[in-house]
Amino acid sequence: MGAALVALMTLVVVLGALPSPAHADGTGCLAAPLPATPSPPVFSRDVQRGSEQSHFDVWRQPCPGGGSIVLLRVTPITSGPLVCDLSFTIVQGPSQFDILLTDQNETFGFCNNLFVPRTFFVAPDGAAYDPQQAFTLLFDTVSGATRFAALEVTAAGPLPPQPPTITVVATACTTCHGGQVIGYVMSINNPGPAMVVEIKAGARFPNGSIMPLVNTLTTLPAGATVLTLVPSQPLPATVPTADLLVEAAILEPGLGVTLSRHSVVLHLLP
Repeated sequence: MGAALVALMTLVVVLGALPSPAHADGTGCLAAPLPATPSPPVFSRDVQRGSEQSHFDVWRQPCPGGGSIVLLRVTPITSGPLVCDLSFTIVQGPSQFDILLTDQNETFGFCNNLFVPRTFFVAPDGAAYDPQQAFTLLFDTVSGATRFAALEVTAAGPLPPQPPTITVVATACTTCHGGQVIGYVMSINNPGPAMVVEIKAGARFPNGSIMPLVNTLTTLPAGATVLTLVPSQPLPATVPTADLLVEAAILEPGLGVTLSRHSVVLHLLP
């Protein structure tokens, strides 16, 4: 670790703040773009409005931070059906709710002809419905013996345990001069059962290269764990002026899927 830290100090570069992942407007939890493939259980039906026909798929999409949201994928059957959130209402128990159809391109609600399949977040427009409980999505067909086409969505089952999270925590200075003590730990919380994970940590540079500090396969116990990232030690007497991004991530070892990632900036001053 000491050698890696010395190498890190000699290869420091000025780092700009890395952009946050793009999020689908209004969802509060999902990275853009919204998923194109529904996750079971999926609730589906065809609807018709005049000569226009569409296919609806509704499902609940878990949020990385907990809970879930309701997504609607609309697939045109005839060319260019008019899809407008004003045509939809949610009925849940004794209450009804207005909704907006939003995604990474639409913030205030979609209302237009649709020529290709598109996934929307069924966002509350005002009072919020409970996405975990059973509800009925009503679509106004304007005409027909039964004007409002109903899509029944049953209550959600128990949510699976949330994935573990990792947080990089400074144990010493964060704006540091030469000779001051530096140190970092990785604070991990695993709300589920013990699991095997891959932990990687290091410094990320603007060109995408990484100076590795930790790369290990380990079994995380349930609950809280604290692991050393950089042991407490003094910096060299002279350091350049630079901002370093100290980053750590938990990955699922089989496919390398990132379960959690966190980073902090180390400000170095002479």
